[in-house]
Amino acid sequence: MSDFIKRKFETQNIQEKQTVEFENLLKNNISVILGEPASGKTKQLKQFEKENSDDVHFVELVNIETESNLEFVQNKKYILLDSIDESLRVNNMNSKQLQNRLTAYIKECQNMNSEIKFLITCRQFEWKEYFEDELKKLDEELIIYQILDLEKTDIDELLRQNEINQDEFWKYISDNFLDSLLKNIFIVQTIIENYNEYKTKAITYIDIYMDIKKQLL
Repeated sequence: MSDFIKRKFETQNIQEKQTVEFENLLKNNISVILGEPASGKTKQLKQFEKENSDDVHFVELVNIETESNLEFVQNKKYILLDSIDESLRVNNMNSKQLQNRLTAYIKECQNMNSEIKFLITCRQFEWKEYFEDELKKLDEELIIYQILDLEKTDIDELLRQNEINQDEFWKYISDNFLDSLLKNIFIVQTIIENYNEYKTKAITYIDIYMDIKKQLL
């Protein structure tokens, strides 16, 4: 199953909001992507890493304590720091300790390569609650982006990639009152992945969530 769709992002902390492509985020010294779980943040970062492996270092922030030897930074253009919020839940660090470790890590990398760019992902609540003020001290021009919900054209592209008839799919969604679920890419992928089974019967959002739960377990 092909399951990647290039996402769009909206600026949050500048006077006039703009909708931009992922590449625009990489022009800033530090950029932040906000979005709820399964909204597609990590998928977008990993796709960019896959396509630009020589220039990119991907760090799951739950593993930031293992990032001690930073000589590789000299040969990289981008560091992608994924899931601040997950690190808070998994590591034995409180928010202040993680703040300090994150800012220290960024400073260490910048000392070795002043041209390197950082892209950080986080959920909305944890960002404003714990990290926004500290990271703005590192970069006053830091720009915050919200990952945007999927549009119909995005879903149509996924359907095309997976050779699913678009008219048939949208009729099925309408007949089963599933339209409200299609903003989240993980749910869309679950429906597409199971579509041949789903389309033979009526399905509810509870059935879909149960299939997602089985996948995660």
